[in-house]
Amino acid sequence: MKDNLVLNFIIESISESSGLEVESINPGSTLFQDLCLTSIDMVEIFYMIEMEYDISLRASDFENDLRKDMDGEEFEIDNVITDKGLAAIRQKLPEINSDNLKQGLTVDQLIKFITVRALANLVTIKINQ
Repeated sequence: MKDNLVLNFIIESISESSGLEVESINPGSTLFQDLCLTSIDMVEIFYMIEMEYDISLRASDFENDLRKDMDGEEFEIDNVITDKGLAAIRQKLPEINSDNLKQGLTVDQLIKFITVRALANLVTIKINQ
């Protein structure tokens, strides 16, 4: 499936759920910080994506996808992402501003930095599984 089709569908879903104009949503926008989406918006957006592509999608899928490529290394300790975990994020999610990926970042905080493109990439991975 073409990545741009997935990206465009996600942008349209965000617009429909949040009321934002499609033109104001770009691939590099963070879902929570830039677009100010709420958890309710995300539930609705995930539902639209799941129905469109017949996949199951959870916020924890970002973390799980990162963990599977770590060859047994610790991704986090006591909810704080390790240096190797931060390196994995930088490699796998280069669209996340590296200024946000600092020591002390928790797993719970990571979701704030997920971009529209990162969501589209995850959906594409899920579709191809």
